[in-house]
Amino acid sequence: MTQRYLLDWALLPQGWARAVAVAVAQSGLVTALEIGPAAPTGVSAERVAGFTVPGVPNAHSHAFQRALAGGAEYRASARDSFWTWRRAMYALANRIEPEDLEVIATQLFIEMLKAGYTSVAEFHYLHRPGDSTPPTAAARQPGAAPSPGNNALWEAVRRAARASGIGLTLLPTLYQTADFGGEPLRAEQMRFRMDSDEFLRAVEERIAADRRDPCPTLRTGAAFHSLRAVPMETLRETASQLRRIDATMPLHIHVA
Repeated sequence: MTQRYLLDWALLPQGWARAVAVAVAQSGLVTALEIGPAAPTGVSAERVAGFTVPGVPNAHSHAFQRALAGGAEYRASARDSFWTWRRAMYALANRIEPEDLEVIATQLFIEMLKAGYTSVAEFHYLHRPGDSTPPTAAARQPGAAPSPGNNALWEAVRRAARASGIGLTLLPTLYQTADFGGEPLRAEQMRFRMDSDEFLRAVEERIAADRRDPCPTLRTGAAFHSLRAVPMETLRETASQLRRIDATMPLHIHVA
């Protein structure tokens, strides 16, 4: 069903325009725009007074960290720093299961919409529900089967986006090492772990599912956590393989 609006003023690429008629599909995408018209006879349209601007994209989000808000924005002692915040973040990350994440992300996305954000890129590195233990020798073998429910946390974020109505670019994030030089992941980071083959398979399967059941407000890309967490050679090779899966997918990384 198409919804129509009459905007008093709207900010368009060419600047401010007065009396703008907009048609919006059920998906939330603008399908038609006309400057200076009166309401068509027999067509209902909602009048929007004041000034209308395009929605703002949130280009970098970690939805699960919304549950940390209010618990880490102050110093409990003079020794508190980024590193004490990170310990608190890891403790939270290791308590969240898919059902928790769906609730947290839905609340966050609704808050974004209320603040004027209409789309979000979710930099997502929680991959293994309830599994914060080191990998077994079998799990380290190339091509080893993913852990059961490996993508359950990805799907929780997608369901939250659908429920809230926000546009989502899901960015599953490769995270393999604890520091430069290939330092092994610490116990508190094991939920973030994916080997490269497993990561590529999971992203390819997610993109194939997108193509089978397309939604104009949901898409899948990929991300690398950082040069600290993904060795450079791994990053180069994985990026090349991702381009073979989908040459148009967005790729993202922490610069610092």
